[in-house]
Amino acid sequence: KDTITSPEIKKESFELFVYGSPTISGFSKNKSLLDNRLNNNPISSDVTFSYGAYFCYQGTANFSLRIGLGITNLNLITHDIPVNATDYSNISYNSGISNSFIYSQSNNSEYMKITQEISYIEIPLEAKYRLTHNMFGINAIMGINYLFLNNNEVSAITDNGSKFEIGKTRDLLDRTLGINIGLGFDYNLTKKIKLNVEPMFKYHFKNSQ
Repeated sequence: KDTITSPEIKKESFELFVYGSPTISGFSKNKSLLDNRLNNNPISSDVTFSYGAYFCYQGTANFSLRIGLGITNLNLITHDIPVNATDYSNISYNSGISNSFIYSQSNNSEYMKITQEISYIEIPLEAKYRLTHNMFGINAIMGINYLFLNNNEVSAITDNGSKFEIGKTRDLLDRTLGINIGLGFDYNLTKKIKLNVEPMFKYHFKNSQ
């Protein structure tokens, strides 16, 4: 009994760290964010870059809370969209821009791809539970995320290379709520500097009206 060692009990502490992360946007299959006529069109996502900072409270050796502030950038590309068609219902077109205008200005191009660039200001509140106390720490992470719409732009490139700034996605909510779930892996480089790698899954409950 005397030879059993107990885990070190850490005192309460506070940490501040910044992060940057590649981000891949998900989407609902068979439902277009632009128009129901485009539900079967292929959709892809470019890798974007998100960033921010966290303020952390370490309550015990295993459990901590943190609150953050960040910018998440999302990108959705809908392919093979007919140009010579009535305007798409969920795009708020800029003044003077329409599908017929794009058709005439692109030398009667038949198809285009439309890119939606969307960004949110995030305020995440998360709990971390430390699973291991080895040189490399492993943590389970879960929390909620409050989001404010920060940027909403829609652009198009026709199949002959003509580019147009179209407008905005019409029905995006200015505020929404989500959940964050992930794992954290950390390594202490020094007593004051820690390297974190945290793959995260973020789900937004409702983005549009």
